[in-house]
Amino acid sequence: MGRENAPFEFHKGHCSSRTNRIYHCQQLSNPSCRHPEYKGENLNVSKEVSSFVLPLGSTINMNGATIYQGVAVFFIAQFYGVDLSLAQILNVIGVAILASIGAEGVPGAGLIMLTIVLSSVNLPLEGIGLVAAVDRILDMFRTSTNVIGDASAAVVIEESEKKKRAAEQNTKRYISA
Repeated sequence: MGRENAPFEFHKGHCSSRTNRIYHCQQLSNPSCRHPEYKGENLNVSKEVSSFVLPLGSTINMNGATIYQGVAVFFIAQFYGVDLSLAQILNVIGVAILASIGAEGVPGAGLIMLTIVLSSVNLPLEGIGLVAAVDRILDMFRTSTNVIGDASAAVVIEESEKKKRAAEQNTKRYISA
């Protein structure tokens, strides 16, 4: 990852998996989980790392949904002319994180989770109608954010594991010498 063209290699390595997931807007139930790009083969990630990091990430790494819920709540609050206090803003952050972790990785789940976040700060649920029209398009961006985050985590952990293995080998050589 320390090379100059590493970001380009990273995006090139999982481009078809990302495109497939964006099209289907599904993080967990999409058959593209079986694609080599998703398994980390095109990202030079070992099977041990990818088999742990990617399923865990697709379950709890819902950054896109968390960002969406926060932005949607602030949009709806502004539309209705409601000023959110600092306590309410912190409440939105906490509830959005928890709701995103519990959300299913299928299209439309973000709208259902948005009801929880809106209710937590006493905003009218009718505000969901304001974002429902563009939710499918936003769902594609949420999925893209989540998939890139999962793949990035796998690459970073793989690099740290390589450094750890190299350090262990150097230690063994030093002890045996």
